[in-house]
Amino acid sequence: AWKIFMSRLTPKGVLTVSRWYDPGKPDETGRILSLAAATLMEMGVREPRRHLFLASQKHIATLVLSKSPLAADDVDALEKASAFYQHDILITPSREPDSRVLARIVNAPDRQSLENFTGNLEFDLTPPTDERPFFFNQLPLSRPLQALAFARGVLATTSEGGGVRRGNLVATVTLLVLFLIAVIFVVAVLLVPLRGAVRQVGSRLVTCGTLYFALIGMGFMLVEIGLLQRLSIFLGHPVYSLSVLLSTLILSTGIGSFLSEKWILASKGRLVIWGIAAGGYAVSLTFLFGPLFDALSAAALGMRIAACMAIIAPAGILLGFGFPSGMRLVSAIDAKPTPWFWGINGAAGVLASIIGVTLSLALGIAATLVLGALCYFLLIPVSLALLRAETSRVVTAGEKRRSMNRKAKSAPPRRGPQGG
Repeated sequence: AWKIFMSRLTPKGVLTVSRWYDPGKPDETGRILSLAAATLMEMGVREPRRHLFLASQKHIATLVLSKSPLAADDVDALEKASAFYQHDILITPSREPDSRVLARIVNAPDRQSLENFTGNLEFDLTPPTDERPFFFNQLPLSRPLQALAFARGVLATTSEGGGVRRGNLVATVTLLVLFLIAVIFVVAVLLVPLRGAVRQVGSRLVTCGTLYFALIGMGFMLVEIGLLQRLSIFLGHPVYSLSVLLSTLILSTGIGSFLSEKWILASKGRLVIWGIAAGGYAVSLTFLFGPLFDALSAAALGMRIAACMAIIAPAGILLGFGFPSGMRLVSAIDAKPTPWFWGINGAAGVLASIIGVTLSLALGIAATLVLGALCYFLLIPVSLALLRAETSRVVTAGEKRRSMNRKAKSAPPRRGPQGG
């Protein structure tokens, strides 16, 4: 978005943004500054500092980002205006910043150096991108132990400066607490009542079946969460993303489930092809989004919705094969534990929805999609194990029948009753 903003400016045009500022912890302001520096670097600017001016008054800081380097007259005019309106100058091309954090950001020699510095601070000040667009989430979830310890300290205080930082910390911690609550309810409401369904069933079926339905439950939800977050940026509002994604995904997975009755995954070759296709397509989305969305960023909403539906539909069709094919495999071995597998699938989906959001916050949306794809790749050995168990059962049952027939043929003839 910032690159689009800059492209619309005249050569002497400027973009200004104001955010909350705390001199002790310049976090929102620091992240705005790192975003501005990264934008300029991606546009080929070697010295971002020459394009930036930042001034604050109390708890508000205003950034001036120029498309061209600020001329000496421009800098002089900005400094005089700041003095007249009693603003503190934080960043100016004419001198070094007083803040060590802001100075390191604005003087970073390249994008990698900027990422390294801003990613290892107390708060996460890395430049937001379309792949990780969560500007206000500054809790370093990629360092979970540090994030939890820091969150406890912040939430124990009565206040934490201006801005929305505290609210986002509360939201992030709430997400983690929600995961623990979900685990408790999943165990109490689903797994404990259904545990009787796996009694007196072979351990191989229980283990492989549980893995299979946990993987498709988690994989499906991770892909869905990744798509939902990525499409929100492209379509411009979460409401559009949610409605387009759910309607297309429900329809296409239904089609996939229907097709699974026509193209039954009953052989090793078909199971392997399906697992590679489902996982491979989910991975390919991480590479497809960028070029496609850049090409259509200025297109009408209807065109963007059509593009999203075209992306979602193949994923839904492939993922739609998973559940009915798994039920067909386990039912051919023993139908008694199928309630347990239904419960495992639902439980995995519930927990994966929270894991997906957390993973996107910590590592980016691409990481969520890749993990979802990995679940489908792992289905290949698990489904092949189920297929071997089914074949083994059929062979065993056939041998048992043949053995009974041989015994019946070799037994002496039964004598009828006396006088018969």
